[in-house]
Amino acid sequence: MPIPLLAWLAGAGLVAAAGGAWAWLVRRGGEVPEACRDRVRVWVAGPTGAGKTSLVAAVLGRSVPEGTPATPALSWHWEAALPLALADTVGLELATGAEQVRAVARLLRRMPDGARPHAAWICLRADAHRVSGGEGGRESGLAEALRAAGVPCVGVLTQAEPETEQAMADALRRAVPDLAAVVPVCVRPRTTADGTVLVPRHGLDRLRRATIGAVAPEAAARLERDWPPYGW
Repeated sequence: MPIPLLAWLAGAGLVAAAGGAWAWLVRRGGEVPEACRDRVRVWVAGPTGAGKTSLVAAVLGRSVPEGTPATPALSWHWEAALPLALADTVGLELATGAEQVRAVARLLRRMPDGARPHAAWICLRADAHRVSGGEGGRESGLAEALRAAGVPCVGVLTQAEPETEQAMADALRRAVPDLAAVVPVCVRPRTTADGTVLVPRHGLDRLRRATIGAVAPEAAARLERDWPPYGW
């Protein structure tokens, strides 16, 4: 059973480091490691299996994990050389999504400025059968709660393929009108058994530009200066 968002609003945190890579597992509402307070903070949210953990790894230049690992608690990730701190969040579930969104709204209301996210990426698989919009919808409700708290949201269509991404991007824009942008991304190339690339990795530079365009000017200037393009 997925751990609901409320489960990590109480408890303790744990820091792990390897070289310049850091991760902080958080179970106290609103807590971030001190290093994140000097970085541009981005929440990475969406349903379980949407590719949030893989996206975080790709953006930070780490190996993209195989499969669809479930994140048991909000965890902050950053690299020493980059100005970003990314929070990989618990999956936004169909059964508990409405309560998760309410918990996020409560958390944002009491969160100090030094811990608040500068932006959020709301992830959805490009091949998903539906996006949860309208009153009480998971993705639309989360975007509305974040927008009400002054946090801009970028929609990210993960595992995007050219023939399907446009229709899903249009559906996401209709269902979640509060998004600053919608960006199709594929962080792991799709290949045949003999290694022929069917869908190359793509989208990180578009996500970088969309994020820079969504955040406040001071954060945007820092990202423009210190977050180098990926070339794809």
